[in-house]
Order: sequence, then structure tokens, then C-alpha cells
Amino acid sequence: MVNEMRKIQNVTKSEQMFLTDLRTIILTARKKSYEAVNAIIVICNWLIGRRIVLQEQHGRDRAEYGKQIVRLASQYLTNELGKGFSVTNLQNFRKLYLSFSALIGDEDLTDASVESMFRIGQARLPNLTWSHFERLIRVPNEQARLWYMHEAEAETWSVRTLGRNIDSQYYYR
Repeated sequence: MVNEMRKIQNVTKSEQMFLTDLRTIILTARKKSYEAVNAIIVICNWLIGRRIVLQEQHGRDRAEYGKQIVRLASQYLTNELGKGFSVTNLQNFRKLYLSFSALIGDEDLTDASVESMFRIGQARLPNLTWSHFERLIRVPNEQARLWYMHEAEAETWSVRTLGRNIDSQYYYR
């Protein structure tokens, strides 16, 4: 990069440092923006899953057999907001809530506004992407799922690495 700056124009060492600082600021901001967007997407999906479960179960332990609430929600959200709200995706959001409800805690959300719910979720869910969580919700053992989640965050595993470690049953070794 330094040689490229010199080729473009006669750049002093001070100007090189200045340009390098600008580049670092921009790349850091982009990375932080990406992380923030991913965190908000995960929390949004968790909250959608929570709302589906509350609607399905009405406070009971199990939903009524044959409820079509997910299909109705999928049709409505797709018409209103576009792609991303298929029945499969909404079922995955529901699984996300059911798999990780203990991390956020419903008692804190009872009377909270949606903005408060997002703040609480950001503070309690690890900074992983939705793709990480999609992979994690398929792990049936709760202890293993939480272990994989914490390891993926601590070791900054890519989704591919997380999937490989889950498939090889790394937790059980």
C-alpha cells in the first residue's frame, strides 16, 4: 500500500500515516457496523420467535394442535415487508427463541418496550451472526448448544468452523 501511495503521487511519511489512519478508521467503522447489524438481526429474530410462541401458546405449556399462526404471519410479513419471512424462517425464529430464551429471560421483557427488549438482548446474547444461530438451533443437547455458542464467540469461529465442530461432535471429545 505504501508503494502504491508513492506511485499515485509523491506522498510524505506524515501523509502516509494520515492516509493509513483514515483507512483504519473506515475499516474499523465498517466492521463495527457489520457487527451491530448482525446483533440487531439476531435479536429481531429472537423477538419474532418469542412473539410467535406467546401467540401460539397463550401462556400454556404447549400450543394448540393445528394452529396456522406461522403460515398467517409468513403471508402477512412477506406481503408487507418482502422476502425473508418464509414459514421455514419463522419456524427457525421460533426455535431460536425456544433454544435461547434462558439467555435473555422473559421476566425482564414482560413490560418492556421493543427498544428496551433490543437493549436487553444486545447485552445478553453473544455477538454471533444469524447464520451461527441457525446452525446452533439444530444442536439438540442444550449444554452442547451453549458450549458451542460460547466457544464460537470466544474463538471467533466462522460459521463453517462452527458447523464442522458440531458435525464432528467436538463438544463430546
